[in-house]
Amino acid sequence: MPNALTDHQIDTYSSFLVRLWQDAPDGPWRVSTQSVRTGEVMRFATIHDFYNFMRVEICQPARVAPLPVRTRGEGSASTDETSKHD
Repeated sequence: MPNALTDHQIDTYSSFLVRLWQDAPDGPWRVSTQSVRTGEVMRFATIHDFYNFMRVEICQPARVAPLPVRTRGEGSASTDETSKHD
């Protein structure tokens, strides 16, 4: 397959679709990301939570395994739309 990623590229390349929105004109920005490689969707309550996620994604050592699932709530992300707030 001509577009297949090598093992090295999987460790050193990430691609995300990022969506940003506000629930109200003066409300906080919400963010969701979708991994282009895995299709995993993560939702963030604040843009600062998204920044923290991206900082960890960029700064962590090379890896092949996905990040652990996070629970939804203020200051965290979720990969499960149906999860309950803490």
